[in-house]
Amino acid sequence: MPIRLMRHAQGFPGRLAKNPKHRFAINHSMALYGKDTVFTFIPKNGCSSLRYSAALSNQVIDGPDGIHWIAQNNASFSPSLGELVTAKYTFVVLRCPFRRVVSCFLNLIIDHPWEAQKLRAHALQHRLGFPTLVERGLRRLTRSLTKAGLTSVESLTFADFVTLLEVPGALQLDIHWRPQVDFLVYRNYDDIFRLEEMDGLVARVKEKADFTVLDTRALTLHGNEGRERIHDGFFGTTTVAAHRKLKQEMKVPAYESLYDPGLYDRVGRLYREDIELYLSHFGRSALLQLQETGRDNDRPPPQRHPPGRGDRIPALADHAGHLEAASADL
Repeated sequence: MPIRLMRHAQGFPGRLAKNPKHRFAINHSMALYGKDTVFTFIPKNGCSSLRYSAALSNQVIDGPDGIHWIAQNNASFSPSLGELVTAKYTFVVLRCPFRRVVSCFLNLIIDHPWEAQKLRAHALQHRLGFPTLVERGLRRLTRSLTKAGLTSVESLTFADFVTLLEVPGALQLDIHWRPQVDFLVYRNYDDIFRLEEMDGLVARVKEKADFTVLDTRALTLHGNEGRERIHDGFFGTTTVAAHRKLKQEMKVPAYESLYDPGLYDRVGRLYREDIELYLSHFGRSALLQLQETGRDNDRPPPQRHPPGRGDRIPALADHAGHLEAASADL
């Protein structure tokens, strides 16, 4: 039996069932019954396709009409400790952290702008020191006002979004931008895939577990397939309203165009652990990187300890110029 070890088990002083990090990871893992297989699903990492395919495999839905069932049943196939330990095959899908946070902004924030209000309420609570109960009330109020059209996030930009994520505690407010390492239930998986290479995943899990993964993007409409990619210009300070207009025109900026050196550095600090994990499995060429087209030696180094998260990553951050994607946008 493979030695995988539970990622969050050791170091917690109480019962495993009461360990919040372990419980969170279990609630984002699924057992495939009759296949001795467990996988972890991470939002923005093809998780709708995985959850839908698991529901089909576990015989609780019978086709596309069941697509909405999966949203209310994320924990329905959560594995027991026994299933976690004895699984014959385990896998997870990771995504380039720089791409994932842009995808979150271009889809979740632009299509559902009230989601940004929870970040604004949290930032206000952090600044003024309101009790948590008051913060929850603010979130509900701002969400309702936004849905009713009485307040707006139309002027929000990707740079603003990153600033809100830097507020301590903000990364844990929503699973769509929460760090990927928080979702991992094992220290080691049998297979770790890149979202950017889903064809390899489909073939491999079919071979190892006889599990068929179906692409649900046409059902969920979460992606930007069919839209023209804009590669010229910088879109990091483009407003939500302008992005929405582009999407209505069937256009969307290429992911690299939302970054300048400063934003790239800040996102790198926020998701340092995710980046280290991604690099350890796929190497630097798989990561969205700054392309060096002439170093700006006068540019001051980034602040060493920005609000919210760890040290900077010199190897990823100290380049000026444009950005290029190592693989196609998803």
